[in-house]
Amino acid sequence: MTTINNVEDLIRVLDENPQWLEILRARILTREVLELPQRLAEFAVASDRRAEQHEQANNERFDSIDRRFGGVDRRFDALEQKVDQHQEANNARFDGVDRRFDALEQKVDQHQEANNARFDGVDRRFDALEQKVDQHQEANNARFDGVDRRFDALEQKVDQHQEANNARFDGIDRHLRSVDNDLGYLKGSHARYAALEDAAVIAEMMGFDYIKSLTRLELYRMVRMADTTDIPSNVLDSFRYADLVMEATDTAGETCYIAVEISFTVDARDTGRALRNADLLTRFTGKAAQAAVAGLNRDNEVGQQIESGAVFWHQLSRNDLEAE
Repeated sequence: MTTINNVEDLIRVLDENPQWLEILRARILTREVLELPQRLAEFAVASDRRAEQHEQANNERFDSIDRRFGGVDRRFDALEQKVDQHQEANNARFDGVDRRFDALEQKVDQHQEANNARFDGVDRRFDALEQKVDQHQEANNARFDGVDRRFDALEQKVDQHQEANNARFDGIDRHLRSVDNDLGYLKGSHARYAALEDAAVIAEMMGFDYIKSLTRLELYRMVRMADTTDIPSNVLDSFRYADLVMEATDTAGETCYIAVEISFTVDARDTGRALRNADLLTRFTGKAAQAAVAGLNRDNEVGQQIESGAVFWHQLSRNDLEAE
């Protein structure tokens, strides 16, 4: 019995027994693989037939292409002949155009020469005109220089007159300010006199019973008896010279004071002094004090203080201010 231990033993046995090789090949390879050589030979034969058929068809197509290219060559020859004919015709036309351009250039040169001659004449006329303009300009400059000198002299006279007028108007302004100040004092004096006459009426209109109007001496003594270390001296002076300070009694019979500031036209400075003096009266006396202003007119800026009741407004009559 033959023993096979490795591949060399198998190959040796198959060499010694060729029929075993065919049996082994039939077992290992499939039918398709076994038939592959025959099918490959058949495919080669079919491929050769198809190649011969393709070659024959290609030869027929190339013959047809050769015939068509022959026609194309003939058409190109005819086209080249036509192009040559057109080129000859174009050359003839361009030669005519060149001759016309030469003639036109000759005419342009002739016109240019004529124009140059005319422009030379224009240049000479312009030079003469510029010379005349320069002469006129020099004459005008001389005249304008004379006008400038006359204007300078006129401006100097105007400045002198203006200085004289300014001096006169300054004097008039000072005089008018002096008159205005005098009228202010006069109007204020009339208003103060009328308000002092209405002192009791003002107290009554405010709802108090009038007792008396404090004199300047009484106001001095009131300040002297109080502690005024924290009050500026100008505020104390303004208090001492208050327009009107009244002593009165309220509805409960309690003593109170009324601080009145008087102006022809009452403004915010008057209401401010009245309120400040009322505060000082309360501080110096320990009694309630009210602020009031009296005048013929009042500024719009004091309307809110009057409407709120912080300051009482007493309207003076124009008849009260007229001289008797």
